[in-house]
Amino acid sequence: MKEGWVNSHLQLGLLLLEIRADIWLAHMCTKMVLRR
Repeated sequence: MKEGWVNSHLQLGLLLLEIRADIWLAHMCTKMVLRR
């Protein structure tokens, strides 16, 4: 039971990290385009 909770918690954390990475990449790409 406890291991399952930890596993789902880790997956949620990784999902949030991926979403934040996508937002960061989009932000950097936008800055590059605007700088031209």
